[in-house]
Amino acid sequence: TIRWSHPQELDFSIFTGPYQYRLYQSQGLSGSYTPIFTTASQASLFDCDTFFIQNNLNTESQFYYYRVALVNNGTELGTSTSGSTIFLTLVPNDNQLELVWNENVPWVNTGYEIWKEMPTGSGNFTLLATTTVQNYIDSNLLNETTYCYKVRSIGGYSLPGIQNPLLNWSNVSCAKPTDLTPPCPPDLGNLIQDCE
Repeated sequence: TIRWSHPQELDFSIFTGPYQYRLYQSQGLSGSYTPIFTTASQASLFDCDTFFIQNNLNTESQFYYYRVALVNNGTELGTSTSGSTIFLTLVPNDNQLELVWNENVPWVNTGYEIWKEMPTGSGNFTLLATTTVQNYIDSNLLNETTYCYKVRSIGGYSLPGIQNPLLNWSNVSCAKPTDLTPPCPPDLGNLIQDCE
């Protein structure tokens, strides 16, 4: 679900409508933006929809950038700054998984919630922890057992009149802890040197 706010300053005596919003999407920061949705034309700006639900996205292998443009009488007046979804990856280790996520948003995130599917495959996610950094280690796990997670950021703008807080969900990511830590080297100081 992509949501946006109406512009805070617009001279309605100059820009008299009709109004629309046009939503653009890019796969990655350097990708080209293509229009994916345009609201119905409205005589009042405040009658225009400010959300869109996009389905059938491949969120497991990539994340997406969005921006929205205000259209007045068929002409784009300007676009918002781009904002991305959160992309979560899991790094396995012995009895633990490290969650690492990336995003690129124009607002300030003040916290992140880590949600864990319990039990795996149930579709039920439980809040596991909160943090202010973009990584988290879940430990005391069983090796070779699948665990699934998603992350929600909480943030906002400092400007009044814009929805607050802004919530942004990551993809669901699953992995198995695996013992990748090599054993400690042996102590060779006590070996008998003249054995056959």
